[in-house]
Amino acid sequence: MKLIKEIIVILLIILMLSGCQNTDSDINVLPDNENNNEVSTELTPSVTENVNEEDEEIATEQTQEERKYFEAQIINNPSSGEPQNYDDLVSYLENYDNLTFISYEIVSIYSPEDAYELTELDSVLRNTTLYQVHVYYDHINDCETDYYMNLAHAGDADTQYYGYPVYEIGQKFMSAVFGSHDTWRVPVGELEFVLLTEDGEEVAYHLYSNNIVISSDSYDGLHLEMDANETTLLTSTINNPMVFTQKSSSNDLSDFIRHDWDTRGLIRESE
Repeated sequence: MKLIKEIIVILLIILMLSGCQNTDSDINVLPDNENNNEVSTELTPSVTENVNEEDEEIATEQTQEERKYFEAQIINNPSSGEPQNYDDLVSYLENYDNLTFISYEIVSIYSPEDAYELTELDSVLRNTTLYQVHVYYDHINDCETDYYMNLAHAGDADTQYYGYPVYEIGQKFMSAVFGSHDTWRVPVGELEFVLLTEDGEEVAYHLYSNNIVISSDSYDGLHLEMDANETTLLTSTINNPMVFTQKSSSNDLSDFIRHDWDTRGLIRESE
């Protein structure tokens, strides 16, 4: 009987040891799960890095957006300084060769160093900015175009005429230009217009032009009603917004310039 009890005890001990081994075996599964968790944890840093990279890109874009606004010394004289009306202004244009009137979009802005290397003009190193523009309409020949040219314009990041901040990429303009080969200039700021789209149509806003008003009884669209909130537009320079003095239909303005210049003999064959 005593022997039987001893055998039973031995069997119970064996069973208990076997149970402990199974328990250990169950516990041993947990490290595998932990290892799987570790793999997932290892993926987390790359996701976090992506988020950080996106944040950095957004921060960079915001910084670039903020950097485009700067302060400049403002020259209060009108760009050409003297004409008191449109007829006076047009008399100035007779002195310019290869004069034309075009619509264009700003594509890029050259640094002063690159501008000088391209043009060898000392003026692009001070108070002048060189732009690459895409010319998409020739108003003198009344036709669409598709070519690029370099356009020099008075004013830079440091010094600007009142109402004429430096251009921004993507802005569109109508203006008189003259020049030859790859480099052209805006001869008088009083014939410079910012193009904005309203109801699917381009509208020309006359940049600050002092006493210059373009008018004709034949073109009603030269004088569109302009609200008070349309007279200025903040672009590149915080202390020098664009100042608008007249609002016109771009089509009527184009027709007026073409016919007026033709009548005055300003349209000449390009050299």
